[in-house]
Amino acid sequence: NEPVSVVHGVIAASVPLEAVQGKWKFPLQSRVWLIDAITNNSGAAGGLLTDASGTPVGLIGREIRHAISGTWVNYAVPLTTLRPAVEAMLEGRKLATAQPQRNEPALSARELTARFGLALMPAVLERTPAWVDAVIPGSAAAVAGIRRGDLIVLIGDAVITSESDARRRLAEYRPGQKITVTLSRDEQLLELSLMVAAPTTDNR
Repeated sequence: NEPVSVVHGVIAASVPLEAVQGKWKFPLQSRVWLIDAITNNSGAAGGLLTDASGTPVGLIGREIRHAISGTWVNYAVPLTTLRPAVEAMLEGRKLATAQPQRNEPALSARELTARFGLALMPAVLERTPAWVDAVIPGSAAAVAGIRRGDLIVLIGDAVITSESDARRRLAEYRPGQKITVTLSRDEQLLELSLMVAAPTTDNR
């Protein structure tokens, strides 16, 4: 017996979705309908988009922002796009899902060493853990107490899931800032304070 709200509008365009959710690139890789109506609000996601006769034609998406302009996106996913996924789930088939990707760039291995004095194990898997492979004596990492063999599990309050994730997170900080880094060492968690050093210039 809950009240139902209806929003009137038109489908303005059919476009590829270029959007972000927080700092993550939104993983939907298909065309969507942009709607000339305010649908991007709490509680609207999952609502039906119907034509003038009331026939369902799409599903309203979750709250996201445009990747370039930062404005909220009012959109719906066509039911023709959703149908294969729904049929697969009903049949018990497993769906391949796209992994979200961060929008911000990551530090290169060379930049990581220049700025922090540490090197991570090379990424040999899709999600190689952020194991510390080397620490330069006297560097910011050495002063903080980071050692070879440590596993980085948190940078600030962000969980680190891979070597590339660690390089992306560390790229967010600027020289002079202090970072709280949580490590796993000998089955214990250690919380260390890491100072961001200014990048060095190699004139050789």
